[in-house]
Amino acid sequence: MNEEVLKKHPELKKVIDTVLAVDVGNSYVKTNVGLSIPSRISEVNRHGSVTAKTSNVIWNGKLYTVGSKNGKANIEPTKYASDHYKLCLLTSIALSFKGKKDISVRLALGLPAEFYDIHFQPLKDEILKMEKQQITVNSVEYNIEILDVQVFKQGGTLSSARAKNYKFPMLMVDLGSVTLDVSFWRFVKDEFDNKVLNMTAAKSYAQYGFQPVMEDLLTRFNSAEGSDGNYDITDAIEFLEENYLPFSTEEELKSVKDEILMPYVSDFVSSIKSIFQLSACESILLMGAPAHILLPYVQAEMNVKPEATPIVIENVKAQHANTVIFAERYKELLTLDYLEKVKGAE
Repeated sequence: MNEEVLKKHPELKKVIDTVLAVDVGNSYVKTNVGLSIPSRISEVNRHGSVTAKTSNVIWNGKLYTVGSKNGKANIEPTKYASDHYKLCLLTSIALSFKGKKDISVRLALGLPAEFYDIHFQPLKDEILKMEKQQITVNSVEYNIEILDVQVFKQGGTLSSARAKNYKFPMLMVDLGSVTLDVSFWRFVKDEFDNKVLNMTAAKSYAQYGFQPVMEDLLTRFNSAEGSDGNYDITDAIEFLEENYLPFSTEEELKSVKDEILMPYVSDFVSSIKSIFQLSACESILLMGAPAHILLPYVQAEMNVKPEATPIVIENVKAQHANTVIFAERYKELLTLDYLEKVKGAE
């Protein structure tokens, strides 16, 4: 975002400051400001003590624990119509605007490419209907007003500023818990014969969502010799990220990872190759929570020219990449719209 433009137009800055991107995933709710909370929810009769990963919430007269280890998940494509989705969304809004209890927000939300055309308008309408909401999170009452909603494609959105960092044609691979989303970007000529960056192809693979893979890994961790058998998905993610098992050796962890991750990567790379021409790519970009874990397997399996060797998205945590890009792009669109109106009024 151009800071000089914002200094020159303080009213625009007020608009930009209301933008928040939220990804209500099956495992975690993530925002572009770095918030990450488990997306499981339990309705309770009485609130207990909170932890770093849980929040006590009151909404519409009911008590909930958001981030509960034993709570329910919600992975349906139309989950945005559920109270579960809305609770996660409102809780993340409340916790993302530090120090504010009266919050006006413009939301950037996402959908897998496979569901985008069918669901982007219903999603937008459903959340806009919420308008003004009151929610209490950890004994603090928040008044939230939803001013606008924009919906973007997961693994299929690029901001103009970020696009300058890469060579094209480029393949984006978003490794989500429910779907794997792939998009192909290249420069094409518009009606005025100008070269413009365009996403020319996209595909979502529900069969390659990472959640079942994590469950397989968790089963192996809990059944391993020396394990207490009480680990959950959060623990499994931590073991993978830190490359450490408290009950076994690094060699054993590598063996388990190779046994489960190599076939998974081989399968989805084969599917990608059947649709996308990897030899044409100048860049291949991975994003999503398991990106760093899977990177060496993807690099080995894709076997592309050296300059196009897959990398993990830079200057942002891989698990927050979608939300950061959504926010960047939404702010760009708001800025263009604002400046166009200013120009028209002159």
